Amino acid sequence: LIYTYNYAVSLGQKPAVVMAKIGWLKLLVLSSIVVSVLQIVLGTEVREAVDAISKRLNFAGRETWLAEIGKVFSYHRDMAILVLVLNLWIYREVKDKFSGKQALLIGNSLVIVLLIQIGSGLILSNFALPPYAQALHILFSTVLFSLQYYLYLLVYRTSTYDQEHN
Repeated sequence: LIYTYNYAVSLGQKPAVVMAKIGWLKLLVLSSIVVSVLQIVLGTEVREAVDAISKRLNFAGRETWLAEIGKVFSYHRDMAILVLVLNLWIYREVKDKFSGKQALLIGNSLVIVLLIQIGSGLILSNFALPPYAQALHILFSTVLFSLQYYLYLLVYRTSTYDQEHN
């Protein structure tokens, strides 16, 4: 759906052109997508562990569930830092190279969604896994992935201005 939307929007437009080389930015955005998918997989493992622990404890002692999970939660938390760093780096590069363009709007949205995602994760880990925060965390992980993919499509379609041939 995202690809189809991007394709339909781009039919009547010329590809964006920027002055700086962005080949490495394409790779960086793709890397952030891969890391985010791994983060989602780890989050799913955390959720499975929470379900098993909650069932074992007859759904009592909610505040102790995370402490019993083990390393998978630590990996999920640590990977969140990597997701944050990658996406802030991407945001800085998009802000510097795509000023006034659609990619900048997506970059801004990416940061907002990332902050909501981290906030909901902190609420989950510090306030005994409240159900509303679980729903927000899952929803915004999907939105984050979608924005990353759309940004990848925008950056991929962008050309670098070549002064030697013009």
